[in-house]
Amino acid sequence: MAKVFSYLDLLGIFYFPLLLYFGQQIVQKYSNNFLYRKYFISGLKYKLAGSFIYYLIYVFYYAGGDSCNFFAIGRTMNTHMLTMNFSEGWNMIFSMSSIKTGTYFPPSVVRDVDQYGAIYLLKDEVALIICRISSIISLLGINSYLCTGLLFSYFSYLMIFRLFVMFCELFPSRHSDFSFSFLKIYSVLFWGSHVSKDTVCMALLCLVIYYIHKIFIQLKFSAIRIFGLIISVYIVFNVKNYILVAALPGMVYWIMKSAQQRAFSGILSKLFAPIMIALAGIVVFLLYGSLSQNFQQLSSEEIEKKAEGFRSWHQTVQENKGGSGYTIGGADLDYSPSSILKHAPEAIVITLFGPFPWQARNLVMALCSLEALYFLYLFLNAMIRKGGGLRILKVLDEPVLFFCFTFIIIMATSIGLTSFNYGALVRYKIPLMPFFSVLIILLSGEKINKKKKPQLTFS
Repeated sequence: MAKVFSYLDLLGIFYFPLLLYFGQQIVQKYSNNFLYRKYFISGLKYKLAGSFIYYLIYVFYYAGGDSCNFFAIGRTMNTHMLTMNFSEGWNMIFSMSSIKTGTYFPPSVVRDVDQYGAIYLLKDEVALIICRISSIISLLGINSYLCTGLLFSYFSYLMIFRLFVMFCELFPSRHSDFSFSFLKIYSVLFWGSHVSKDTVCMALLCLVIYYIHKIFIQLKFSAIRIFGLIISVYIVFNVKNYILVAALPGMVYWIMKSAQQRAFSGILSKLFAPIMIALAGIVVFLLYGSLSQNFQQLSSEEIEKKAEGFRSWHQTVQENKGGSGYTIGGADLDYSPSSILKHAPEAIVITLFGPFPWQARNLVMALCSLEALYFLYLFLNAMIRKGGGLRILKVLDEPVLFFCFTFIIIMATSIGLTSFNYGALVRYKIPLMPFFSVLIILLSGEKINKKKKPQLTFS
């Protein structure tokens, strides 16, 4: 049993109906919106169930993990703030202090954190971002790991549902299919519903895309949206910057394609397309160059260093703890541009369709392998039987399709070439899974649900 377990977790039985009640209040607020009436509560139940199952496995089966340590440090911070020294605790939670930067942590905090074997996280500025978010949310979760996880799940669901509504507004007839993409994928419900980097980045990525669409494509400006976009970008970039880098090309193209459609029509639109593509490429090149210059972790040398660290650790896990690892390229993989391009197809296949059934060594990985097989079936069905191979050639005609395609390719390549362990890979890839599902749905052409769709109204 993990050390983060406490009898306060039993109060989680009250958090389920409480969060469902709050969800019902949201449904009533948007009662004129068909999507909220039909999908919000059922999707929330799936999300909360995923959080509860995650809690059971990490507390009683794995007996610990980074998620437990994030929570433990957050709880230690807010306990210190509330019971010992408010100003010190406030500074720990709302500043960017860490041992690595030479910032002082109170001895009582260091001692408590050391009980969980998590001192290393006090040196990790990225991990401390999640610890600080957990500290704030655990105040609402009465310092219970289960209750805090349920709140992480609830808040992340609110952000994901916004993006679900946005995609349904773009393709109203596909709302039933998209409900699977955003609300029902097993791996996203499990790995993205508790105290973790994956939960935070998945939710805020959805919020970033939603706000960009509202501000730059629909031109609906507001101070709240701009502030929300800035905060979301800041957190995701500092926690997992490669997610934003992967989303950048598709979002730039989406924005420019929208501007083109507003400004031109007919033959002028066709003539403007090559110019727009060239400009999008220049913008992406300049932005990526700027990011690489200001944040050294995006350089090829740092990517290789991090990847070698992942490779070494995950191979140790595979040998000593029964983990399921894989290799790509061996010594031939040196992370040069040519090497990355050479091994990208293998990395993409492994990311999208791994782990394979014969590589699963526990129940969690077995379920992930079944999900991967299901997505392989859906993808092949869309590409071969539904004519998706021909539709993908017209990816530039549909900015949503282009965004999903480029995001998936870049993310899958990055994850496949740096994970080297399926336990890590299935967590890292959850941000791309909803968009992979959307891509399959849009490539399939036919409506999966051929019944007449109810008329949608949006607020």
